[in-house]
This record gives sequence, structure tokens and C-alpha cells, in this order.
Amino acid sequence: MTKTMRKVAENMSSVKKEIENIIQSGKNIGKAYKDTGVAVGKSYAKAGIKTAEIFKNLYDSETEESEDRHPAKK
Repeated sequence: MTKTMRKVAENMSSVKKEIENIIQSGKNIGKAYKDTGVAVGKSYAKAGIKTAEIFKNLYDSETEESEDRHPAKK
């Protein structure tokens, strides 16, 4: 193998390693976005459940107050 061919082979090996590093970095970034998205989704779900509970309690208390003011005739 000539000196030039060896240098080309070394450069190709270096380029291959850099490409592998870029690919791995992309995978890591993608995983981080996925994990963040899952965490945000779970937070929204918890907030939605809590909001629903608050509105249910508010509705129930309004209904009880209304019944106290206007009792149904039996």
C-alpha cells in the first residue's frame, strides 16, 4: 500500500468515526426529545385530571347549594 493510499484509508476511517458519532448524537437527541415529550404529556394528563376534579367539586357544591335553597317537594 502506498503512502497516499494509507493516508486516504486513515482519512476514511476518521470520517467513518465522525459519521458514527453524529448518528449517535442524533439518536441521543431524539431520545431526549422523546423522554421530554413523555414527561410533558404526563404533566398535562395530571393537570387535566386535577382540573376535572376541581370542576366536578365546584359543580357538586353548586348543586348542593341549589338544592338547599330550593328543596324538592316530596
